[in-house]
Amino acid sequence: MEKNNISVIRYIALFSVIYAALMLLFNAVVYGFNIDIDSSANIAMLLGASYGTIARFVSEQKRTPNTLEKRKLIWGSILSSFIVSLAVVATVLTILGNPEAWDELNQLIHQLSIPIWLGIIAFVTLLYYIVLNLVYGWGAKQFAKKRPTASNVDQH
Repeated sequence: MEKNNISVIRYIALFSVIYAALMLLFNAVVYGFNIDIDSSANIAMLLGASYGTIARFVSEQKRTPNTLEKRKLIWGSILSSFIVSLAVVATVLTILGNPEAWDELNQLIHQLSIPIWLGIIAFVTLLYYIVLNLVYGWGAKQFAKKRPTASNVDQH
């Protein structure tokens, strides 16, 4: 077991708050101004939340996350992003108060088979894992290098 392991729960909570705020902001822009943005907005929100999170981690801990902390940050952020996404979709559909929207969502879900849904979930999870691994690894090292008080960057 590596030294200096800390609980990453508060950093996952921070990620969740930033991710939810960005998602609500993007939804407000999309629906408020009737702008059509593609799915790359999800990656932008993921990057924004993860960079905010790792900046706080490096600032407070004066180091990059070790291997175990990084793994926990990645999987916690993935789980959090899925939960926040589902909550925001449910909130937006409820706020819109349009029962047809729920019916359309239900139809969309049932149009694809379970293996296809599992493939989509696996692909998105892999993509999120790659992005978060990059941010919580290389991105953390970049933040640590820029901080004059940061200790030597961990070699993982």
